[in-house]
Amino acid sequence: MTLFKQIAIIISFFFVMMLSTVLWLNFKTANDFIQGQLYSDAKDTAYSLGLSLSKVADPSDISTMETMINAIFDSGYYQSIILKDMDGNILVKRENNLAVEGIPGWFINFVKLKTPEAKTDIMMGWTPFGSLSVKSHSGHAYHQLWETLKNIALWLLVIAAIVFASMYFFLKIALKSLKRIKKQADAISRNDFIIYEKVPFTVEFRSLVFAMNKMVKKVKDIFEKESEILKSYNELLYTDPMTKLANRKCFQLKINDYISSENALSEGKVLLVSISGESEIKKEIGFEKYKNVITSFAKKLKELSDFSSESVVGRLNDSDFILIFPSVEEKKTKEIADLLLQYAKNLFKSHGLKTENYYVNAGIASYHFDESIKNILTKADNALLASKNKGKFEVGILPDHESQNRIVLGKDEWREELESAMREKRLIIAFQDIVCKGRGLVLQSELFVNLKDKNNKIVPAGFFMPVVDSIAMAAKIDKYVILTIIGMIKNKTLSKPVAINISLDFIKSTEMLSWLERELKIIKNSAKMIFFEMSNQVVLQNINEVFYFVEHIRKIGASFGIDRFDFQSNGLEYLQKIKPSYIKIDKSYLDNHDANDNIAAASRSLNIVTNSLDIIIIATNVESKTDKEMILQSVANCMQGGFIAKVNVL
Repeated sequence: MTLFKQIAIIISFFFVMMLSTVLWLNFKTANDFIQGQLYSDAKDTAYSLGLSLSKVADPSDISTMETMINAIFDSGYYQSIILKDMDGNILVKRENNLAVEGIPGWFINFVKLKTPEAKTDIMMGWTPFGSLSVKSHSGHAYHQLWETLKNIALWLLVIAAIVFASMYFFLKIALKSLKRIKKQADAISRNDFIIYEKVPFTVEFRSLVFAMNKMVKKVKDIFEKESEILKSYNELLYTDPMTKLANRKCFQLKINDYISSENALSEGKVLLVSISGESEIKKEIGFEKYKNVITSFAKKLKELSDFSSESVVGRLNDSDFILIFPSVEEKKTKEIADLLLQYAKNLFKSHGLKTENYYVNAGIASYHFDESIKNILTKADNALLASKNKGKFEVGILPDHESQNRIVLGKDEWREELESAMREKRLIIAFQDIVCKGRGLVLQSELFVNLKDKNNKIVPAGFFMPVVDSIAMAAKIDKYVILTIIGMIKNKTLSKPVAINISLDFIKSTEMLSWLERELKIIKNSAKMIFFEMSNQVVLQNINEVFYFVEHIRKIGASFGIDRFDFQSNGLEYLQKIKPSYIKIDKSYLDNHDANDNIAAASRSLNIVTNSLDIIIIATNVESKTDKEMILQSVANCMQGGFIAKVNVL
């Protein structure tokens, strides 16, 4: 029971008791008064009538006396008038049966008026004649009491209504601050930090608001402090200090994540850019101007890569830069390289550098699913060497032999093949369990989509998903996977929660979101078995769309997680807004064996932030016993990888 109800009930009880007492006392006073009035009326009538009868000249003239008694009886409210002689014999008797109209029977039974009887002696001169008794009729008294009761009750009800209304609004105002405190406490449980500046007038509530604000501020400060620490460690560990681009370590982590993922990121282009004569530039124009050249060049690199949400721009060393473009065609990469080289030529000239002595070259190579980082960098070096053989400010392109051997379908053919596969149920859903540390319980299973071609050969998602985005079929495949899972839930064949990688195209489609909402409402009691996840980079670049999507699925019971989390985020405030159930992070980010303990410190800060937001940390790409042992000592809550659980068909 709420505090408002408790206070209202207590106040109402005492007020009702008070009103009832007042009502009873007023009614009792009226009752006593009316009974006294009845006796007074009866007594006055008895005396006046007795006096009139005593003046009758002939005592034996009973008819005259009866006439006088009838006149009085018929003109007043009397129950009985009786005239007796000295021996007690009744000479005249008039009675009126008690019949009261317009008064409820329960009232008459409840009140039970005692009608007083007045008596007087009648004298004929000095000789006693007899006695006269008069009893007033109680009907009039009942009418008076009934009207009195109604008036008292009406006024008391009016007063009660005013008092209760006043009490309601007063309590609402007085307890409003308590509701805000409850809202503040609920917000903390949802990892929101609300500080109320408006202080209530009630002293006790004011102290409570001050205490809550202090606690919320402290929690918020911890979150912000650790977020800033993570940001600084990101700059220290994974960012080039001069250009603020990703460093070599970060590049290796990102490209390894891409080539091991079975989605559109697993195939794309690598653009390696090299500045020749970098050390001589520094000597010729000085460090400050050299820094200006490098930072301007890095800014242009970042600007040209922004068209792709998952692109990565890094600096491998003082003179070499590298760009990763997932699911981007060679033609687009060549356009970017040409723009970059032209910008570099103009940049050098604007700083007085002769392009005959200082120049830039670019090499383009492809990367593919399950390819080694060493092989990718070797191909990029060969493409760069080819560009240098062509001349200054040239682009070299290494032929993509792997692609030629593997992809033999055009876009229209791929679209037809995938639509046919969905109709014929040749899109096979596989899963990999995610296991929690400790007792080894399965947290969920991440789903992957494989294609069974017409020769019954299984094609992993990493080989065909890169083309899905280019033919705008990502949302359709998402729908296919969701329908399959919902069907299993309805048939009660799904035994554990599953994680579905959802595409940006899907959550941006109003039609798809409406469809998903309808389907999830059908299985609302089991919707908690479905987790949707998106990559960290996509979430960062589409915060509002992702927030809208998360709010809708969360109301129905489904959950949301972030895949491929890294420390490169500019602050973690978006985690507080999105409130994911978990984040998946590559094991390398959690390796505590860094020489200067920077990764360990960053992991501890990440642990504090995620704990404050109730976010589970899942370490991915755990592929060996060594990896597992390292993760067991880390801040991660759960593990995923080939060493933990194999990929199986659902």
